[in-house]
Amino acid sequence: MADIYVARVEEYPKDNPESYVVGFNVKVSEDKSFYIEDSVPLNEAFDSLKAIDMVYSKCETRIKEKILSMSQEAIKVLYKTLSDKDLATIKEVE
Repeated sequence: MADIYVARVEEYPKDNPESYVVGFNVKVSEDKSFYIEDSVPLNEAFDSLKAIDMVYSKCETRIKEKILSMSQEAIKVLYKTLSDKDLATIKEVE
């Protein structure tokens, strides 16, 4: 599937924090990736690990939809580059 890394965890704003901002880098393939972030109030996430978990839960559906969209786009590009003979072979295998 995709590799998901925590790219940002910080209290925000720095001078008077009210929330944790958590960002994720999502690597879909060698040449496809994206960044997504969201926040949770400090009083709901008592530490950075809880904030990561809560923000991931908030972003999970959006992350999965974006991964699917990027994967489908890659398949469309692949099909456009295949010859008719290649497509016929694929249909025989199915």
